Amino acid sequence: MNRAALCRSGLVVLALGLIVLAGCDDETTSGLTGTGSIGVYPLPATTSFPWHLTGPDGYEHEGSGDELLEDMSVGSYTLTWQGVTGWVTPSPAEVIRNVVGGGLTTFTTTYRTTGGEILPGQIDINPLPDDQGFGFPWSITGPDEFSASGTGFVRYENMDPGDYTVTWGDVDDWTTPTPSVITQTLLEGSGLSFTATWISIEGSIITFHPVTPGTFLMGSPRGEVGSDGYEWPQHRVTLTRPFEMSKTEITWDQYERLMGNNPSYYDDVCTTCPSDYPMESVSWLQAVAFCNALSAAEQLTPAYTVAGSTVTWDQNADGYRLPTEAEWEYACRAGSVTALYNGDLNSSAASCYNDPNLDLIGWYCNNSASHSRPAGDKEANAWLFEDMSGNVWEWVWDFSRNYDSVSLQLGDFTFLDGSVQQRGTITVMEAEDGFGTDKIFRLDEIGAIFGVSNLGVTTSQVSFRYADFDSVTNFKVNGQTLYRGMFSELPAIVAPGVTATVTAEPVSIEAYGDGVTGTITLTGAVTSVLVGGQVLMVDDFSVVEVGNPQFARDRLVDFDLFVRGQVYRPNPGGIPTLLSLGCTITDPIGRSTGSVHMLRGGSFYSSPGDCRSASRSEPNLASRYAGFRVARYLD
Repeated sequence: MNRAALCRSGLVVLALGLIVLAGCDDETTSGLTGTGSIGVYPLPATTSFPWHLTGPDGYEHEGSGDELLEDMSVGSYTLTWQGVTGWVTPSPAEVIRNVVGGGLTTFTTTYRTTGGEILPGQIDINPLPDDQGFGFPWSITGPDEFSASGTGFVRYENMDPGDYTVTWGDVDDWTTPTPSVITQTLLEGSGLSFTATWISIEGSIITFHPVTPGTFLMGSPRGEVGSDGYEWPQHRVTLTRPFEMSKTEITWDQYERLMGNNPSYYDDVCTTCPSDYPMESVSWLQAVAFCNALSAAEQLTPAYTVAGSTVTWDQNADGYRLPTEAEWEYACRAGSVTALYNGDLNSSAASCYNDPNLDLIGWYCNNSASHSRPAGDKEANAWLFEDMSGNVWEWVWDFSRNYDSVSLQLGDFTFLDGSVQQRGTITVMEAEDGFGTDKIFRLDEIGAIFGVSNLGVTTSQVSFRYADFDSVTNFKVNGQTLYRGMFSELPAIVAPGVTATVTAEPVSIEAYGDGVTGTITLTGAVTSVLVGGQVLMVDDFSVVEVGNPQFARDRLVDFDLFVRGQVYRPNPGGIPTLLSLGCTITDPIGRSTGSVHMLRGGSFYSSPGDCRSASRSEPNLASRYAGFRVARYLD
């Protein structure tokens, strides 16, 4: 598949402009006065679509239909296509172009009727994309020796029934649609539409690298140099779907060829900067628009549906999208577990300093001269991705939020005789034969309250493995009546709307004697679970989220992230000890709502600590500008 971002060319419209200008005196030629011209050409030409133009020094102009404006001051102009009843407003509705001395700058677009309906006797010829500053060529033949040719969108009305054949023309640096010749029959009382898409083969190619699914530790350990609480708890993430992601951030050239403009701040202040600089001045919504435009250019199903500022992601689409935060860090780390993908930082200083490892892979405050740098000039990681550390911050899909965690709080242990012991011990221990796969909790004479609600989700299922050796168990769900006894005898209903399914089989461990082991599964809206015993082991505590299935995911508590050795509450009546436990999460894709989206990777002005693989930036404004990469699923 060709990965080209689309190019712009004004050849056809420029020729049109020269024809219009041919009758002008030399005295009005804009090149002689240091000014330029602007041509506005909304299609179809049979309707005078309104538009609004603004420019330097407060310039404003209201127009409609085709218009050529001469002696325009050089500078940046913004044209806004206005809404018209019965027609779909073009997207993007706002287009920015620069006027240069002696040049012709064109604004063109095509309006579509609401719903795209074609009336009887109409024939639409619709070559795409239609926002390149020119129209792709075609010719058509039909009954009674009808023949015509043209460029861009055209609608014919009151056409005779019969066979019509459209031939799509060739354009330099673009692939001609296949098939290039299409024949359709116009029947009485119906209409026809001929549509085709050209793909750019010219100029800047976006290089992608595939990423194989796998499991990694996301976030930073508390002892990592430069780490921040916003990156805790470090937690295990499993990605199950293969995807591909662009090798570098999207560059100026790639963005401009597809979107028709370059919103980079440095494009205005640095006239000699090369076009392979990474884009750094787009909003999250502009990044989303680029993804959809690239999907359309490659005839893929767009991943996003945009309604104002609300974006919905179709995970079944094969089109381009922003990587999730988990995908971004997984690709950045490329199997590494250190602060950078080529090693650790050598200082914990928050200010700028020289770091030898970061120097090799990224542009940051110490080596960038306070400027972004061409993409791909530093060493790639093991999976061939470049500029993951530094250069420009990068948008991801996820809304800004803390990582998931579960609270475990030591509670009061209640004996069978009703006495209460305000004391207990939790021991993080190695796996036992026949129980536990890594680290497990041994609970001794304790009640341990798992605050499932702290996950910030609505649960449909909570489950965990257990091993009980003393026939004494404290168990309470959603604050209901405390259950005492063996888990194998747990009632089917443990709280209103919550049912329990228990498996049990004998187990014998030399250190603890004979007991029962199995799995407890709670089904319903579970908000809290209390579990305790004199010798009770717990492992694989999992939470299944319900709600919008687009954001559903399973979580598994990892008991060996923050806790080592023994944790206990020595003073009766004191403040309970609170432990924060990370979660193993499958295919996390962020939340459906929030105020701002997350940024990853650091930038040319960041200190080394902000360029680590785990580093996160929470934008202080929803209007924050940054760069981005594109990704898409491969399954």
